[in-house]
Amino acid sequence: IEAASSDPLNWKWAILAMHSALQGAMVCHLTGTAEVGALDDKSIEAAHDYHERDRKGLIKRVSCGTDEFGLVIYKPATKIDRPPQEKLANATTLIKRLRNKDKRVEQAGGIVEVTDKEFSDFKALDSLRNQFTHFPPTSWLIELAGMKNIVRSALTIIEKIQADDWPFRHLTRDDRKRLTSTLTKLHTALAK
Repeated sequence: IEAASSDPLNWKWAILAMHSALQGAMVCHLTGTAEVGALDDKSIEAAHDYHERDRKGLIKRVSCGTDEFGLVIYKPATKIDRPPQEKLANATTLIKRLRNKDKRVEQAGGIVEVTDKEFSDFKALDSLRNQFTHFPPTSWLIELAGMKNIVRSALTIIEKIQADDWPFRHLTRDDRKRLTSTLTKLHTALAK
């Protein structure tokens, strides 16, 4: 963000970084103990199916040695016994789950109040991120005047997520302080 003030081409990197930060925060907020809250629908269904088969004793495992504590290590006996591949839901699905209880797939962090303006700015951020990463055949003309507002809204959503006890519960006290400090520094950089 600081580099973008002297070279507008750096907004690309600010957008990519902010999108990644927001997406990561949403994943932390939505992932409960079943670890499916941030997955796409197909992955959720596959995970439920796998665990149901495991509960019924239909998943076979074979011993492949012991760990450093002498505990037996198991691996899936066949390809069908492997846990399913997981894929994250897209960012738009994540933010809808973040702000709407009815869209949730498991209990995790609380509902985050995302204003219509913040949601609109998120959609702009997501669109820009997709353009920067997927390189569609198009010319780029990006209105720089709104960039700070888009990034500021993403920061605000991250701060709302941070205010909940669930998403960053595993961070140390020092890491939480560093997160708060970083968010403050970003707001200061945007104010310039």
